[in-house]
This record gives sequence, C-alpha cells and structure tokens, in this order.
Amino acid sequence: MTNQIVPRKNENEKQADSEVKKAVENYQALTTTQRRDFQNQVLNPKSTPVENDISDPVKTSWTVSELLAATFPEPKWAVPGLIPDGLTFLSGRPKVGKSWLALQLAHACGTGGYFLGVKVEQHKVLFIAYEDSPRRLQSRIRAHNIPASAQIRFETTWPKLSADGLTLIYSEITMHGYDLIIIDTLTRALGGDDQMDLALMSSVIGNLQGMAINHGISVVCNDHLRKPNGFESNPIDDIMGSTGKAAAIDCALGLYREQGRHGATLKIIGREVEERELALRWDGLTRCWQNEGEAGDVRKDSFKGEVIEAIQGIIDDGKLATTASIAKWLGKEASNVSMALAELWSAGKVKKGEKIGREVPYVLP
Repeated sequence: MTNQIVPRKNENEKQADSEVKKAVENYQALTTTQRRDFQNQVLNPKSTPVENDISDPVKTSWTVSELLAATFPEPKWAVPGLIPDGLTFLSGRPKVGKSWLALQLAHACGTGGYFLGVKVEQHKVLFIAYEDSPRRLQSRIRAHNIPASAQIRFETTWPKLSADGLTLIYSEITMHGYDLIIIDTLTRALGGDDQMDLALMSSVIGNLQGMAINHGISVVCNDHLRKPNGFESNPIDDIMGSTGKAAAIDCALGLYREQGRHGATLKIIGREVEERELALRWDGLTRCWQNEGEAGDVRKDSFKGEVIEAIQGIIDDGKLATTASIAKWLGKEASNVSMALAELWSAGKVKKGEKIGREVPYVLP
C-alpha cells in the first residue's frame, strides 16, 4: 500500500488555519441571539459617524437637496471597467474554462498585474476553491507561474453560505482585510440548497451582495449557465436557477464558447459597467485567456474569426499554420483564406513567421 504524501504547511499557513478554526469555534459557541446580532453586524457593519458628513453610508433617508449636495466617493474596482465592488457572477457552461479565468483574476489582483489587458492594483485575495484539491491548485498555480509573493490565500474546505459560510467570510475580511473574494463554484457554496427557491436564493445571494457592498469589497462567484435555448445569449437570463439569484448581482460576466473552438466571447452586463462583449482566445501554453478586443471588431467578419481559431488549433496540434493547412482545416478555398490572412496581418491580428519553402506560417501575436 502506497503512503499518501501530504504537503507540509509553513508557519503562516498553520497560523491561518488556526485562526479560521478559532473563528468557527467562537461562532459556534454563540447563543442563537448572539448569532443573530453577529449576522446583522455582518450585513450592516457600523462605522463611526462623521459630523456633518451627509454621505455617511449609514444614512438611508435623503431629500432631493441632500442628494444634489452630497459628495460620494468614486466606485471601487477589482478590475477597472470590468469588475466593480459588490457581487459579480462569472458564469459559463461546465468545462468552458471559467475556473482558469477565475485563477487568472486572482493572479492579476494578488500581484498587481494585468487581467485581460487591464492593469489592476494589488489586492489581498481569498480564493475559496470548493472543487479543487491542494495538488490540483499547485499544478494550476505552477502553470500560471504565480509567484510565492502573490497576496492570495486558498481555502479548499468551507461551510455552505446559508450555514456559517457567509459569517466566516465576514470574519476573514475583518481579520485579514481581503479586497477580493472568489468563490468557485457557487453551486458548491450553496451546498444542496434549492436554486429554484426564489425566497431562499433572494435571501442568500442578497445577503452576500449586501455584505460585499457594505464592506466595499468585490465578491466573484463562478456559476453555471443553462443550456442554450435558441435565443440570443444573455449572461443574466442564462444563469441557472431562480431569478432570485440574478436579481441581486451588480455585474454579470458570461463566458460563451462553442464546442471544439479555441475562441470564446465574454459578455459583460452590470449596474456600473458598460455593456460590452470581448473576444477571448485560449492560450494553451500559458493556460490563460487572451483578450483579442471588442468582439464586434474582431468578429465583424466571421470568416476571419474562423481563420484565427484555425491558426490556434493547428499550432496546438504542433503543426505549422500555413495558408494551405488553414484552408484544409476549415475546408475552404485557399484563395479566400489568403485574402483573410492579408487583412488580418494588416490589422495586426496575425504575424508572419519565417518562410519555409513556398509557404509562410502564421502565428497569433
């Protein structure tokens, strides 16, 4: 019988585990009344009021003149223009690559790097990975080249939200000052709760959103999209479960990918964000999604989009993406492929490699 190798934890990890265990034990020791008071504090944190500050977040009643005279802080962003503070759903069909995209977000925010081409400030990140083992997380972290200095903490075991999960998140925020919480996946976080129960979903998701807003942080939940219904896709309407889930969210990111294709479309809808669509390309080498630009620009000519995806597919197969091989891959005339490649090259969407015989291989920038 082979002994299982269990990775040793360093002192910081041991201390973090001890703090989480202590927080859970302290919460479980509370009486029912004390738990209710604590949960009210989670959803409505009290702050010291500033005299004559009419923009104090505790204020809930306003006259027109007060609103017109008030000065409110600018919205906070995990990713400027993409992910605001509050609750964001990152949704997609199973195995579409949304967990990789969530890890890509954690990497960017935990190091102060770039997410889909957008520069982000460094944040402290808590990644609740319900579906991942430490071994899988290690493999994915190495694939992304995430440095040891990244401000990311992973948790692979967590109570469901409707039990002690939400309260424990609050405890972590107050103890460690996390700016971004990633929950992968929401279905596992709900722990068997009926997602078609309107009242239950409105309560659980509403409480999660309220906590995020009141504490000025971003919470991103990986969730599932239902099967296409033949109508135009929409990242809010397509969320699986009751409408009570989608009603409370501040931003919805829908990752749509056709079977067997390397490209995808990220559809974005939100209260504070501009509705838009981004064309993404999966980079099999870095295990990251690359932003190709506005989907309307990249895929204005659907044939050019097919050529781009063919180039990636051929390269992933370890072959050269020449005009002839692309035409064979797509089952199209070489002359039409050649014209599309010329336009893509002029637009900077593809690059030419060194000529081999009479053929010129193409690569993506």
